[in-house]
Amino acid sequence: IPLVTAEDAVYFTYDGIVMHPRYSPEQHLWVNCLRKNGKDIKFSYQRDVSGKAINDTEQYFVSNFIFISWPQFNLRPPKKFNDYLKNDYDTCITHYDYAVLYKKYLDCGQLLPAIDEEREIIRKKRKRRVSNIYLIRKTRNGLRCWKENGLYYTIRLFIKKVLRKIGALK
Repeated sequence: IPLVTAEDAVYFTYDGIVMHPRYSPEQHLWVNCLRKNGKDIKFSYQRDVSGKAINDTEQYFVSNFIFISWPQFNLRPPKKFNDYLKNDYDTCITHYDYAVLYKKYLDCGQLLPAIDEEREIIRKKRKRRVSNIYLIRKTRNGLRCWKENGLYYTIRLFIKKVLRKIGALK
């Protein structure tokens, strides 16, 4: 697979500032691998999405990979993966999601579990983490705990703006 060209590395620019490359690293590898193996890919840049591209990608995924969970692989995730607010796990494909796609494209007789246990764990941990932040915020008299997340000043300015608008602050 070829390295990223200079042209692809600066594909999206604005006033001379590089905003985004043509593809994310994973997309570059995947698209070029498929093209090298004779697949006709209609995918010109990062967000070039169509129904056909989505279906083709899903079909290529289930035909070439198996998505498994950490326990199925007999591994534990590193601690950095346990931050359910910083990491966007809603876009990750769980083993259940993989089974659904496998049933859709390869084996319509595939039996599916009743629930997606991985997704439920992710939702519960994210919900618990969000509610803990809310409780900490409430018990610390205001917005001080948000300082750690870099949101303190944004929230403070927003509240000042609202208070000025309603006439409670001059």
